[in-house]
Amino acid sequence: MFSSKSFYQQEEERKFNLIKLPLLQLTLENLPFAEFTVELEDDKWETVAVRINSLFPQENLTYSGLYMKEKYEKLYKNFMGNYKALLMGQSPIPIILENFFLQQSEEDYYLYNIFKLQHYNVQVIAKLAQDNFEEEARRNFIKNKTLLSSKIYKNNENYEKMGNTALISKIDYLQNELDKKDRKIEQLIQENKNLQILAQNNLQDLDVNSKK
Repeated sequence: MFSSKSFYQQEEERKFNLIKLPLLQLTLENLPFAEFTVELEDDKWETVAVRINSLFPQENLTYSGLYMKEKYEKLYKNFMGNYKALLMGQSPIPIILENFFLQQSEEDYYLYNIFKLQHYNVQVIAKLAQDNFEEEARRNFIKNKTLLSSKIYKNNENYEKMGNTALISKIDYLQNELDKKDRKIEQLIQENKNLQILAQNNLQDLDVNSKK
């Protein structure tokens, strides 16, 4: 009996089944959907694509980041349809859902954990995605602060000679604002480090549970 699918379609389906689990694993690891700009999200999907292509050298894969994103979104959309049908308007019970999806398949289990991560806390995900951005922002901030402090010092000397106390007060205010921003950035960086540890622990737990 002949298949209604062309050879090309069959090959695409075979390759998709081959990359499906690695795609979900890398999506959970890189969190491209959590990036706060389109450019950064696209970069993350390109990273996923490069990793996928390198995992199967015998297949000569040349998938793009856009292709990875489309395939992931298709998987996630199907999962959400099944998830909503499973709940049927009932409130979710995490421990029951966890065990259910673990028994279903690795694919469903990864998708469920991605779902949890996406809906756990939008702010948490955003901060996690901003980790590299915050590091770069802090470096630039320290550099600019050093330059501004030098200018303030020189200006203070001139203003003190001129007796311009109003301008000196304004400069002091700006310096205080810089100090506040510096402390805020330090706080965000520390929060992001804590969130990364949390995400890493979740991945380790996921790996252990998927092997049970």
